[in-house]
Amino acid sequence: MQLLCFGLAARRYALDLASIERVVRAVALDRIPGLPPAIRGVFNLHGRLVPVGDMRHRLGLAAREIELDDRIVVTRAAGRLFGVVAEGGTEVVDCPDSAISDPGMLVAEPDMAAGLVQLQDELVLIQDLAKFLSADGWRALDATLDAQS
Repeated sequence: MQLLCFGLAARRYALDLASIERVVRAVALDRIPGLPPAIRGVFNLHGRLVPVGDMRHRLGLAAREIELDDRIVVTRAAGRLFGVVAEGGTEVVDCPDSAISDPGMLVAEPDMAAGLVQLQDELVLIQDLAKFLSADGWRALDATLDAQS
């Protein structure tokens, strides 16, 4: 398995590289009324509105403004384009499937975790962005974005 690793609040997280559409430079996000609280805003990517999730909010971390060296990782999650902010750069790493373990009770938000892997000298939580919002949250997001079209 290949993972895209990125920083967030001085920790590293990862996403399955197979779910990544692209990584873009940070851009200003537009806040649309009606977005779920865990969504930072949206941006236009080649004519499509891409919602950007606020992983800091979702993980209970302090808010932080987007900085110039940040990136937005655009993924395909729950059947739609969905972005998250990577604080600083990103890195692709190879990881044998056997190295991935169940995060179990080790993480605060196990419902978003697809696994846990030891990379170099730290544990990296692999995120499942399809679980970023509840089913109702995804429906509310879709309805808000459809109203903007």
